[in-house]
Amino acid sequence: MSDRSTSSGHSLHLKGLVIKIGGSTKPKSHKKAAYWSDEDTTALLEFLIEELPKAGDGNFKKSTWTAASSLISTKFGITKGGR
Repeated sequence: MSDRSTSSGHSLHLKGLVIKIGGSTKPKSHKKAAYWSDEDTTALLEFLIEELPKAGDGNFKKSTWTAASSLISTKFGITKGGR
């Protein structure tokens, strides 16, 4: 360590109160977490395994995820969001 850093009177540790200025005091609202049954998960994984050869570089294309979403919503009757 240099003499400069050891003799510094400054610290990265908090010395006093922190006052939040601005911002909202409203609590943030979050969507309800989606619930995936074992059947849902299995259907998605089986679909993705079938699509894996089309992935090329190892990443699924947007069209694959769109097709997976369509499959799940059709198969399980989900129209929007979680169950």
